[in-house]
Amino acid sequence: MRGWASFVLPRVLCAAVMAWSVTAAAAAGLSVAAGEPDIRVLLDRGRALRVSVEGPHQLYSAGVPLVAQPRQATWEIHAADGAARLFRNGRYFGPARFPLVFQPASAGLIRVGDGRYRGTLEVVAESSDLLAINVLSLEEYLYGVVGCEMPVSWPLEALKAQAVACRTYAVSHRAQARRAGFPYDLGATAAWQVYRGVERESARVRAAVDGTRGQILTYAGSPIRAVYHSSSGGHTASSQEVWGVDYPYLQAVPDHDQDSPYAFWSEAVPMEVIQEVVAAVAGDDVMVTAVEPVGPRSVSGRWPKIRIRWETGELVMSAGDFRLRVGLPSTVWEEVTVVLSEDEVDAVARLDFVDPVSILDARGRTVRKVVGGNTAVAAGGRTKLLIRPYVLVRRTVAAHVLFRGRGWGHGVGMSQWGAKALAERGWTYRRILQYYYPGTRLDTARWSWGEP
Repeated sequence: MRGWASFVLPRVLCAAVMAWSVTAAAAAGLSVAAGEPDIRVLLDRGRALRVSVEGPHQLYSAGVPLVAQPRQATWEIHAADGAARLFRNGRYFGPARFPLVFQPASAGLIRVGDGRYRGTLEVVAESSDLLAINVLSLEEYLYGVVGCEMPVSWPLEALKAQAVACRTYAVSHRAQARRAGFPYDLGATAAWQVYRGVERESARVRAAVDGTRGQILTYAGSPIRAVYHSSSGGHTASSQEVWGVDYPYLQAVPDHDQDSPYAFWSEAVPMEVIQEVVAAVAGDDVMVTAVEPVGPRSVSGRWPKIRIRWETGELVMSAGDFRLRVGLPSTVWEEVTVVLSEDEVDAVARLDFVDPVSILDARGRTVRKVVGGNTAVAAGGRTKLLIRPYVLVRRTVAAHVLFRGRGWGHGVGMSQWGAKALAERGWTYRRILQYYYPGTRLDTARWSWGEP
């Protein structure tokens, strides 16, 4: 889970979809279990969608029953001039109006892509794309999230802490989305919270979710932004140092993630990747000469910026943005080293001298000596055969940048490896949450269509 996502769908579409959701959905019998809030999760989008429904199901078109399907079926949905064209089991079924809603009978499941999901599936049109939105109860949604975000073999108290963090994160986004009138509350990828439906459910995950049912973290009466990460590298970060926004409950605290496999790491970033970062500023043909972090480092050990130099200029950018661009685990860097290579032949110069012949690098240092009467040949940038009387001069180039660091993720909020360690020491999920989100209160969510 990376952080906070933004909503970008057109407001006209959003308002229309939410208006249908509030009025016609209840009349069509599409509400979730009584007393439980629902969540709307974007599963997929594209020019066409493929949906399989296990067992008998009902299909609604713009809130009106369209067909009662007595057995499992696979549907393909295409958009045409604002309407839907439906195919059932590979054969054309007919036209329909958006939104479409697939409602399985009893405990039936819906398949979209590689996942199988509880609840109903709503398909709406957005410009030339179709959106597949899973609508289900919040608690059932958490069954399919917690096991994606934390190993199910970890201590139950750690899983409970994860369940509360995931629930709070979802509630916060739900409130934000519905106030704005958007058709879905959050997505199913790591940009939000990873959600894989029933494929990632387990008895231990359900126990963690059920054992914390309805509980969220609040600050000053509102749900917090309950971000979390894998491993901080010894000290979590504040929201101020990472995102420039100060939340009193997202402060830097010492971590307990020493047993994390990411406590120390080493990554070699190819120079071609670094050059892609600066291409927009410097062009495609620059030769990067230096990469160095720019301080001062924060309390948590993170660098705020990084400087990339080339022959005629430099680029200073956010260390966090750079991390995401090149795929580094974190911005807690203990060492940043440009590694040089002398594999490329720069020139072959003919000299008149007698054996032995020396191969020299760009600084004139002897790499090795060759004795014999053969001929020196340079082909494809590499020495194929050495012969006198030639000297091979090799150009020193930057091959990659070696980063050595600690931690995995943005470092803000709850450290998952830290939560595991604390749970193994006997801490309850309440105590773990209070440690990583200081000043918060464990509360029961209050629901409405606007905000909790």
